[in-house]
Amino acid sequence: MFKKLPRIMIIVLSVVMLVGGILPSVGYAQDGSINNEIDSESTKSTVLTLDDSMTVSEQNSMINDYLSDPNVEELIVLDESLLIENNDTENETTPTPRAIINQYKVNNVRGGSDVTGSSGIATAIGEVGILLNIGQTKSVATTVSADFGASNAALSGALGYSVTGSTSITISGQYRVPSKVNGKKVKTCKMTAYPVYKTKLYDVHKMPWNAFSWTKMGTGKAKKAYGVSYKKVYTYK
Repeated sequence: MFKKLPRIMIIVLSVVMLVGGILPSVGYAQDGSINNEIDSESTKSTVLTLDDSMTVSEQNSMINDYLSDPNVEELIVLDESLLIENNDTENETTPTPRAIINQYKVNNVRGGSDVTGSSGIATAIGEVGILLNIGQTKSVATTVSADFGASNAALSGALGYSVTGSTSITISGQYRVPSKVNGKKVKTCKMTAYPVYKTKLYDVHKMPWNAFSWTKMGTGKAKKAYGVSYKKVYTYK
């Protein structure tokens, strides 16, 4: 289908993916909320994990090669370089007896499952023979479910990235609408790009100003975008 490139992981698998029950309204380059997860259903997905050994043109060519196959229902493209972490730490762990201030620490950070956003960040729709193109760049905010009193600095230090920052996601996909798919005559096709997030779980503990022991306040989830899910939906004649 195409030449092999070094350090590229290509996985074709049947997985439980997060697929929304409601797609964005028809249009081009639509924005939407990125804070919700979408419901699960089983779907066959092709996953490409890219790295900096590829040029931009090589990445785009590979993406479009897979999108050109009408049998690929969903193409997930991940860029792990967007998850580069820093070494800052900001956890208050030593009590100060005279300080009249509550102390917080964020710890037990662990990896969670990947999550696909519920709303599209770019959409194109067309009839048979039309070339759908959703090439653009979007800024996708990093989110945390709860701080339980901890500061943004403490959360950012423990997680390794800014919880108030965002990720610049490049969307680059083309697909020419075919006349038939699975033996059915196609009327239109809608191709939508959704953000894909890497998640982390974390615990927050509190030490009141007049105490010397920590109490767990709760467990939160952080989400940082690092990829795009391209999904195609057909209407038939």
